[in-house]
Amino acid sequence: MSAIKPPGEHKQQLGGLGGDIMRYCSTDEETILCSDSIETIDILLERLRAWKHVCEYLCSYVSATAKAQKSQSLEFETILKEMVKVYSVAQGNLNDSVLPMLERLLKEIKSEAKQLKAHRSNGPHLIEKAWRATQKHIILLAKSTRSYDAGTKHKIEQSHDPYLLRQGVDSRLHEQAMKEMNDQQENQEIQESFLWFEMHILQTVQCVLAKFFQFMGGQLDHLHAMYGDILGTAQLIRPDLEWLKFVERKNASPLNPEALERSSVYTTFPNKDHRATKPIIEGNLICQSHGINEDGYYVVTRAGYLYGFGRENNLNQRLAPNLSLYLPNCSIGSVDDVEFNVRGVDLSSRNPVNPFYTTYEFIFKAQSADEAEKWHSAMDEAIRQTTLFLSAPRDAEVA
Repeated sequence: MSAIKPPGEHKQQLGGLGGDIMRYCSTDEETILCSDSIETIDILLERLRAWKHVCEYLCSYVSATAKAQKSQSLEFETILKEMVKVYSVAQGNLNDSVLPMLERLLKEIKSEAKQLKAHRSNGPHLIEKAWRATQKHIILLAKSTRSYDAGTKHKIEQSHDPYLLRQGVDSRLHEQAMKEMNDQQENQEIQESFLWFEMHILQTVQCVLAKFFQFMGGQLDHLHAMYGDILGTAQLIRPDLEWLKFVERKNASPLNPEALERSSVYTTFPNKDHRATKPIIEGNLICQSHGINEDGYYVVTRAGYLYGFGRENNLNQRLAPNLSLYLPNCSIGSVDDVEFNVRGVDLSSRNPVNPFYTTYEFIFKAQSADEAEKWHSAMDEAIRQTTLFLSAPRDAEVA
């Protein structure tokens, strides 16, 4: 049996499309894995680091220019008082107005990177947790079905009934798929909001350069022309240009939006269609017990149980039946028109602390006499199969 690794240890190249679903189904204990979204976050973090370097370079440039202004003011002090004032004012403007804008922008970039890193570690953790729960239940289903096929002289407990275990796998795979899709949805939203954040960065840089030009433009003509050219070049850049060029270079968006349109990732898993997981009969019946009539969904399993569920047929209700009768230990009456009765112990409500429990009579009503006969025959078949199963030798092979 090959080793199973958690989702974080199985990565595929995004290729600009967010990656495909990775599947592993070679043995009973293996299940379907989904690639995580760490690489998408890494791409965005890489772009934040690039913008951080841009801002740091501009901070260094403005700081060096301010120092140069102070140096110029000292050298011109003995020559012309008015020139000293011009350079001193320029130094003060740069330190008081331009640098604080860049420093605030740097803090915003670092904060955005921190939030991305937090999501990068949180999302895959939840997916891996759901994956491990699914893996555990698939292993239980594999052991249960193998035990059923091998035969045993002991009855199958409700907690090991392949039918209920399969419902548990269905439920956990559904939950795992929902968490993976939610994680992809969050990454899609992060990616869409990232465009606006990059636009904010570029617009802030443009504002910084505008103020820089304003303060420095009153000096020598060649400095005026140089800084004007810097501003003009920056203002020609559309706020979304960098992002669009980045997407064009990648040939696609880092995350594929089509991946979010899946309603469910999983369609099959080991032992899903094993014969022990298929009920002998299932459908709606009216059950009278303790003087109360209740309409519900009932199932007769090959392990010998009659289960009752709520009226709605969904995965969550299939995990824990509200009625559980082990038919070989029950007394089943004959069919009377559309009714038949079963007398036995409801295992679903038994108190594990109190070993004493009571036998009750349950009267079931089908939609027609033919339907009642089908249910009665199905229960007889379940008892017959269970009796043969329990009386077979331990090493007998089940056909």
